[in-house]
Amino acid sequence: MKRTVALWVSVSMFALSTWAVDALAQYERPTTPPPDTQREPPPADTLGAPGATPAQQTPTPAAAADTLTAAQRIRRAQTNQMSYVMSLALGSSFNLSPDAFKDEYDPSFGFYLDGGVRRWELELTLSFDYNFFFTNRPRPDDLNIFNLFLNLKYRPLKSTARPYVLGCAGWFRSWIVDPLDPNDPPETFAAEVTTGDDNDYEENVLGYGVGGGVEIELDETRRIFLEGRYIQGQTRLTERKENLVFIPVRLGLTWEF
Repeated sequence: MKRTVALWVSVSMFALSTWAVDALAQYERPTTPPPDTQREPPPADTLGAPGATPAQQTPTPAAAADTLTAAQRIRRAQTNQMSYVMSLALGSSFNLSPDAFKDEYDPSFGFYLDGGVRRWELELTLSFDYNFFFTNRPRPDDLNIFNLFLNLKYRPLKSTARPYVLGCAGWFRSWIVDPLDPNDPPETFAAEVTTGDDNDYEENVLGYGVGGGVEIELDETRRIFLEGRYIQGQTRLTERKENLVFIPVRLGLTWEF
């Protein structure tokens, strides 16, 4: 009997203590967590909500005024771009060698055409250059020179008036056509017909040269230029087998696109 009473007393005390702990837990004040000092502030209200203070914005510094001219801006934009160029020019040429050609042929009429590519300060083109030298002899045996050259140009300065230097090399063709003249004395005309000695001359050899000039910008795509060259052909059928040397001077217009 005592054991039964003791058991019930123990169970009753355990239940009572459990109920008391639960009751006290319901009325206990919740613990406030410590403030988080590393917490970031909430984002500013950018929608203009009532009572919200708009965030201050850092003023953007004013952009520097563009002091470049239109031509300078174009040159700067084209610095790293490849463009295409084409040139057309007219002019004259002067003989330097051999002496027979220098003495017998007046300054010529010349025509020049080229085209190629340009990048950075370099320009690579293929040119066709034809020169026609008028003779001061009574016979109409005019001298002709035709060049098909590769040209490499370099422009060291960036300005409206730009000087440049160049080197060139390629096919050099020179020829003289001395037609038979019926007005020659009969014995001379007959000898030329019989022997075929009509003083014709023709050579196809290697030619090369150097030169320089200056070009002036007219607008975004056009430039006017003045150019001179020193050209030499490795001729071997001229007087004393001298190289044929002449100086062409050209005034022309270049398009860049």
